[in-house]
This record gives sequence, C-alpha cells and structure tokens, in this order.
Amino acid sequence: MREYLDIAANTGYWTDPRILYDLTPAEIAAVIAGRMAQERRVQQAENIRAGTICAMMVAPYRSKGSPPLTWKDFFPDTTAKPAQSEGHMKRIAKGIALAFGGKVVQRES
Repeated sequence: MREYLDIAANTGYWTDPRILYDLTPAEIAAVIAGRMAQERRVQQAENIRAGTICAMMVAPYRSKGSPPLTWKDFFPDTTAKPAQSEGHMKRIAKGIALAFGGKVVQRES
C-alpha cells in the first residue's frame, strides 16, 4: 500500500500528498483516471487549434481542385482501436480467400 501511495503522490495531481492517506485506492484511481481524461481533452483542444492555424496558413498555396486541409491532416486520430476478436479475424480471412478465388475448408479436430 505504501508503494501505491508513493506512486500516486508522484503523479503531481495533489497539491498536498497527505490527502492521499484519507482516500481509498479506488478513489485515488478514479481521481487519476479523471485527471488523465482532462489532460487528454486539453491536449485535443490544443491540437485542434494548432492544426486549424496550420491548415489556414497552407490554404493559399494548395492547388485548385485539391481538397481543403483540416486540422486532422496535421494531427491524425491516435485513439486506440478496439481489439479484433478471433471470430472477426477468421471472417475477414475467409472473405479475402473467397474474393481471390480461394476455397475455405473446415479443419478436422
């Protein structure tokens, strides 16, 4: 427990680390998760602002007919994608095999 409190105190989320001794581990984890989410939102807002400025600065130099740039061209989405299940991967592999003229056979157990 002492190591857990030391790690939590080193995050810098508490102005007075003595507050940690009054909180349960679940409450500490909730505070850390909330602060991390807040930091992600702030970082996202800063990326949108900087990307929009970059897009406006590049806009006069783009060729006619090319699509306009957005902030996402400078700061692509880096959120984690959900993991694929084994069944989903098998369905995709079967679809690819059939699309290229392959044959899907069931393996005998």
